[in-house]
Amino acid sequence: MKKDNSLNQPPPFECKSRTLITENLVFDVFYDHIKDQRGNEVPRFLVVKPKVQTSNKVTGVAILPEIGGKIAMIQVYRHPVGEWLWEIPRGFVDEGEKNETSVIRELEEETGFLCEEKNIIPLGYLVPDGGIFCARIRLYVARDCKVARPYVAEEMGHGEMRLFDRLEIRRMANDSEIQDPSTLTAIYRYLDL
Repeated sequence: MKKDNSLNQPPPFECKSRTLITENLVFDVFYDHIKDQRGNEVPRFLVVKPKVQTSNKVTGVAILPEIGGKIAMIQVYRHPVGEWLWEIPRGFVDEGEKNETSVIRELEEETGFLCEEKNIIPLGYLVPDGGIFCARIRLYVARDCKVARPYVAEEMGHGEMRLFDRLEIRRMANDSEIQDPSTLTAIYRYLDL
């Protein structure tokens, strides 16, 4: 079977200019003026780029925490869609921070769980929406987590945290009770381990 080398090809268009349109503490938002070789142009192509990225464009981590053979998820209210969603803990990488350090920090901050670095297993990458975001999320499973402190929903929009067994997780994913792409991808990769 011939290997697909399409990822090594040059881009099919060039970026003529980039204009910063807004920013906050975490994101820069740009309009790129792009043009292809046939003369097609998009003068205001929207690009959202987190301010902190590793060399591989990793901007955040998402962690599937396993505790006592069950998976922990948090109900999070997502303002843009106006709904509560079941999600695994996740967060941005800090400047100069190793991905595994981000995993341990985010896990403790969001759940109160601790996990030894040797029990943090990579599950690959996810590009949240390559049509808009200049970002890549590194997915992990954190096995054999321990409770360091009781869960407190301190972050804005966070609700209850609950533990689910594998059967429940699979059913929830298949029935669209879980819709978050980081959570779904981590679950399916975890279930295939």
